[in-house]
Amino acid sequence: MTGIEQEASRLEAVVWRLLEQGKMPEAVRACTALNQQYPQYAAGWNSASHLAYKARNLRMAIAAIDRALELRPGIVDWVLHKARCHGQQGEFGRVSELIEPLREQPLKSGWQCATLGLLLSRMEQQEAALQQYLRAVELEPEEGQHYYNLASVQRFLGRFDEAEAALSRAIALDPRDYDAYKLRSDLRTWSAQRNHVEQLRALIEAGVDSPRGEVQLCYALAKELEDIAQHDDSFRALKRGADQRRRHMRYDVGGDIETMAEIARVYSADRLLSDQRQGCT
Repeated sequence: MTGIEQEASRLEAVVWRLLEQGKMPEAVRACTALNQQYPQYAAGWNSASHLAYKARNLRMAIAAIDRALELRPGIVDWVLHKARCHGQQGEFGRVSELIEPLREQPLKSGWQCATLGLLLSRMEQQEAALQQYLRAVELEPEEGQHYYNLASVQRFLGRFDEAEAALSRAIALDPRDYDAYKLRSDLRTWSAQRNHVEQLRALIEAGVDSPRGEVQLCYALAKELEDIAQHDDSFRALKRGADQRRRHMRYDVGGDIETMAEIARVYSADRLLSDQRQGCT
């Protein structure tokens, strides 16, 4: 790695660190500086694409990842990210073109398999998605999210026992995966002899460190109590969850507007195309 590449890589790390800290406008400005100073550094454009994607500016996200792939063609993670962008726009014909060459490749990471699985699932190719999620679990057996994804497809395919086992593994790996508890409760109608009521009650009464997590647990408990005909208790759990959800329904529209405006200013598609023609990005 040259000195220039090392400095560009250092600046890229700053961008991602700011993003992880939730400092989106600062990350955008840092990425702007990175791409202006090192326009031939392909990973910088990949970073720009991820920032635009996070801000839900898909046009800009696609323009930036196109530039990254022009500079370094064939990077699997980047191709999958581009396919994900097109998928968010409902352009599944384009998604199919992008992922078709990847379907028979031995993908090397759980993220790659899980992302391909998600795209296949969204195109209603559930059996193919299932194989990718199984591969993700094989590659990264300690990553709970892969088991949740696997269970979602297994549930769709009617493989409820397998889905329950996958969700139990997801919960064992991450007891704070509250979506997994909710999905598990939704798998089937539970009985007085077979349910998770006491576990769910204990988790709620012990205190949940996430308002959204408490909502999911309350809804899961309400579902299972309804299944076993404890209707009054079910209503109380449902009300507790609904009350908690209302208390925490907040959304920082201003922050998103600021971020999207900054991205639109810096990464306009017209500017990207103009810079490409000049060979300076």
